[in-house]
Amino acid sequence: MIIYGIDFGGTNLRIGEVNPETGKLLKKSFSVPMNTIKTNNELTQIILSQVGNAEKIGISAAGNVDEKNLIIKMSPNSRIKEHITFGKTLKEKGFDVVMTNDMKAAVQGVARFGEGKKYNNVLVATYSSGFNCAVTRDKINTTAAELSHIIYKQNSDLFCGCGGIGHLDTYVSGNGAASMAKQYFFITKQTNHTIMKLSLEEYNKKKNSKYTLEDLKKSDVFALIVTSITSKHVYGAYSSNPNQEPQKHIKNIQVEAIAASFGTMVSAFNPLDVMVLMGSQTKDWDILFKTAIKKYESSKTQYQLATLEKPKIIKTNLSDIGIIGAVAYYIITKTCKLSNK
Repeated sequence: MIIYGIDFGGTNLRIGEVNPETGKLLKKSFSVPMNTIKTNNELTQIILSQVGNAEKIGISAAGNVDEKNLIIKMSPNSRIKEHITFGKTLKEKGFDVVMTNDMKAAVQGVARFGEGKKYNNVLVATYSSGFNCAVTRDKINTTAAELSHIIYKQNSDLFCGCGGIGHLDTYVSGNGAASMAKQYFFITKQTNHTIMKLSLEEYNKKKNSKYTLEDLKKSDVFALIVTSITSKHVYGAYSSNPNQEPQKHIKNIQVEAIAASFGTMVSAFNPLDVMVLMGSQTKDWDILFKTAIKKYESSKTQYQLATLEKPKIIKTNLSDIGIIGAVAYYIITKTCKLSNK
């Protein structure tokens, strides 16, 4: 038996065939950038061209998912602003379809096929452009959280992507790192800086432009390059010059916030046997997470009650976790339905 997994992610739409016994992709997955897909019809046609005669399909989707009606009510990075209906359409065409939020899928993938196989209480947290987590217990009950939007800094002047101020998401995510750097450069007006050079280089490459450091003296070019700063530029600069500001300060702020996020998740979902971390921020594991884990583990009461057990914290090595997680969620959904009959 083969199950197709569809990962309707924040950056790419990815589709693959998965062996449900092992969680392994049977061939290289198909991928297309999300920002190239403009309509529901275009999206559905792309998917239909890839799933062929498949009968069983699991869908992992970033955003607000209506699992019952197989509709994505809102996906933050999609150009399709109305309800996204390809899941419903696939079912109407005769496919057996299960759809869920990307975090609920990811934690099922880790619990069934990844680092959580040996544990009963598994939490998966993603630290990427945003932050979120989900939990499985005994590989059956799945809980998805929205801890990213709790207040972390009461008197913060940093806005979250949702419009709120001082949210945990702002302080642990890649978007948060970029926002802090942008604020720094808009205030200081510095141009001859490692972060600015990295942002300038990538902007020129993407846009096929030829701006120079001298061009940054022009206000419009300066604004273009500052708004193009990402966490990759911040931590690339930190790797080459860890004592330079603002990357030193940003790193310290994020390490503290990540350590606090561990305690927040344990406090909310105790007991936890293992926390498995994923997302683009974990590429800077040695810079951010090793230090944050050490800070968290060495503290007795700063981040959580001393009586609560601290779980093992590791990084996932699962590739194609969105596709694999979609299939894992399909399996657990069908298993639960059969057991309830």
